[in-house]
Amino acid sequence: MNIKPVIASLLAIALSAEFITPCVGSADTMQPVKGDLNADGYFTESDLVLLQDHLMDKAVLSKELSEKADMNGDGKVNSFDLVLLRQAVEKNINAPTQPATTAPVTTAPVTTTTAKATTVTTTQTTAPATTTAAPVTTAKPKYDLYTTYNVTTYLNIRTETNTNSPVLGTIPAGAEFKVTSINGSWAYAEYNGVIGWVNTAYITKKDTPVEPADDIYTTYKVTIYMNIRKEPNVGAAVLGTIPAYADFKVLENDNLWAKAEYNGVTGWVNAAYIIKKGTTNSAYKYPYAAATLDKVGWDLKTAFTQAASIKYYGHTDDMPQDDKTTMEWYANYGFKNGKGNCYVMAAMFCEMARAIGYECHQISGRVPLSAGGFGPHSWTEVVIDGTTYVCDPDFTNETGRNGYMITYGQSGTWRYIKDTTMN
Repeated sequence: MNIKPVIASLLAIALSAEFITPCVGSADTMQPVKGDLNADGYFTESDLVLLQDHLMDKAVLSKELSEKADMNGDGKVNSFDLVLLRQAVEKNINAPTQPATTAPVTTAPVTTTTAKATTVTTTQTTAPATTTAAPVTTAKPKYDLYTTYNVTTYLNIRTETNTNSPVLGTIPAGAEFKVTSINGSWAYAEYNGVIGWVNTAYITKKDTPVEPADDIYTTYKVTIYMNIRKEPNVGAAVLGTIPAYADFKVLENDNLWAKAEYNGVTGWVNAAYIIKKGTTNSAYKYPYAAATLDKVGWDLKTAFTQAASIKYYGHTDDMPQDDKTTMEWYANYGFKNGKGNCYVMAAMFCEMARAIGYECHQISGRVPLSAGGFGPHSWTEVVIDGTTYVCDPDFTNETGRNGYMITYGQSGTWRYIKDTTMN
């Protein structure tokens, strides 16, 4: 039987199910400690991840770990065991300790093999036991509180980090949930007992936009050096530089600009080119824009060309052209489908410009039509050194003329009537 579709419903009833306490054998017939898959002495999210990955065919448990994962002792590892382990974690129940013995007890190394044939081995050794087991405190898994962002109804929780994977459950718009880790444009989240992946484009961290002080970072995608600027914009004076691969402190970070300290110089660096030590990549606020820039290059003019080169698609019922639809929706549509109207092109460029570190805003307004009157139109404004420039990818797409870093009223361009700033 394929158990994947039933995992979400089983997780939903986990809190109401009666928990069965795992049994531990005598010292002569020692049995694996049920549920404690990583052998740390607690029931934690890490144990759940190991079991869930096994059930989703993302990893394969060894024979020893399979015995530990068999929570109800029926000789099978399935979704019912996941329900029981889920409840143990929710109730903060400590993993059962090994019974007292007269000599040290060492369990054999246990191995878990992932789908990529990576092997992880852990060995648990207990010291000579006394008549009373030492107290065990419950480990609290590390997590951050998040809420939805630009979500009007609900956000899907998926089994894997792609939009085609099965949906385990949903998070209502505005609801709070836990995030334990972030992998590129996906976050590992928990809501109402359901654990899975959500798209980071639609979530935002609760109440803590600034990262803790004195985090150690290094450069990212830097070949020579990175500028330290006086203010958080690309036109500000350069106070110093950070060599490629050097370590430095980050005092503040809003994912666009970070306040950094290196060799006694404190100033602002572009957050697109830094990465926290010990991590694999940064989580961008605009993941589709970042992924595109990784392919075409982190350059403003290149980003403009990319946005202006998609296939024009508009004047249809499924393609809005107003300021009621969010920039994120327009941009995501363009990045995913490679087509769109002026609002889509402007949104794509605006997200890429912001990811690079520029102050950029999407504008909704009107331009004259060849048939007379005015029609809805969208473009962007980029602010450098206090000067506002117009960047209009659709102008270049439709006319073949330059729409990059032009100014209002410039000869040979459209007459722009600005109505609203969308972001």
